Amino acid sequence: MTDNKQAILNGIATATMQDMLRKGELFKLPSSLSHFIANSGWEAVEYIEPESGAKKVASFEHFTDWVTASPARAGLGTRLDLLVKLVSQPLDADAAPECCQQLMGVLDPMDQTAIAPMIAKAAAANAKLTGNESWNALLDQTDRATQNPNGVRHDRQGLDTVQALEKAPTGNSAAAGLRKLRRYADSTSLCQERGVDQDQVTEQYGKTLRGEKSVHRALIDCGLKKKETAAAGLGIDGPADDVARRIIRRLGKDGAAALVNALTLQLTK
Repeated sequence: MTDNKQAILNGIATATMQDMLRKGELFKLPSSLSHFIANSGWEAVEYIEPESGAKKVASFEHFTDWVTASPARAGLGTRLDLLVKLVSQPLDADAAPECCQQLMGVLDPMDQTAIAPMIAKAAAANAKLTGNESWNALLDQTDRATQNPNGVRHDRQGLDTVQALEKAPTGNSAAAGLRKLRRYADSTSLCQERGVDQDQVTEQYGKTLRGEKSVHRALIDCGLKKKETAAAGLGIDGPADDVARRIIRRLGKDGAAALVNALTLQLTK
């Protein structure tokens, strides 16, 4: 099968799974995802570009990138933790444990380590509920992944190179933020240049994958993003006259007048 035909099939598979998630028709999701993973489908996915209507092929470096990327840009449009919860439900007794095993196998070491506790918890519950030995095999797989709690790091630039950035999937800011967390968690040199703690970045990255924290909050908490405040947006630093002009430009005369009245009330209490 040519690469173009495979990209078309991967695009159809992605659209089908997007539809399953949107409609809540999840019975066939594990088997569909298993087939997609077996074909390394995220490496080439055909989609229709919304702006031009032209057919494009998106290539995702990591499986997790495809999961979190916008559906408008050939991604599944969900979070990894939500996907794990959905495919680990024993709706299809045969496909669900196999899908979870394949999913674990295709994740990067850091992603494996982060998501293994979730899959282990589901596998233990499902093994008890169904008596299916495949869930016990999955437990063994998650145990091996958690033996290295920090994952395997490679001091590489990854998507930091200009060439790779041109290939990086575009889409929602959460997906871009997740890629940023991974790049820094996977690179000692990047963390040193930025002055952030690599272990802290790795911890925050894991929390986002497990759905424990938003990407925005994780970026702030590990020092990769500055916390924005309303005051900073108004630009209150500098001479009083300059501050007043900036406030008027930002709020308008009526808004600035209302602010003056509110401040007067607060200051005269």
